Amino acid sequence: MASKNKWLASIVGIAAVAVAGVGIFQWQQRREENICHHSWRDIHPGVLTIGEVDGKQERFCCPACALTTAMQTGKPVRILRLTDFNTQKPLDPKEAFLVRGSDANLCAHPHPLTDQDKQSFPVHFDRCLPSMVAFGTVQKAEAFQQEHGGEMLRIADFSPHLRIP
Repeated sequence: MASKNKWLASIVGIAAVAVAGVGIFQWQQRREENICHHSWRDIHPGVLTIGEVDGKQERFCCPACALTTAMQTGKPVRILRLTDFNTQKPLDPKEAFLVRGSDANLCAHPHPLTDQDKQSFPVHFDRCLPSMVAFGTVQKAEAFQQEHGGEMLRIADFSPHLRIP
């Protein structure tokens, strides 16, 4: 009877470990969907950009990150989808209005980078700067631009680095 209980306890233990492993795997998969694999920053819903590099669909933390990827790799990024900054709804890149260089940057580090003596490092390069946010209408982009600054552009202005289908 004791060996039967040990055997049953072992099976229950193995099943519990398997269930926990599956749960951790699923959590990790969901977490990876919210991380940009180029900047390793969280992807905020208002600036999610979906592009295609070498025929492979990729998620970027923002349009600026997609542009930097294209310029660093020498491979154009085909922009498949932008996200409206105000509504967080998908945008057709052909219809989108971009504001570049505003004071709004969801990719910015929340804390300055510091050395071992807690002295600030000057930032000479950030792949997500200048910031770039998208809007579905020229009126919304202009209103944002008046409040936050920057210049209004279209995806075609970034050719040959960024392309649209």
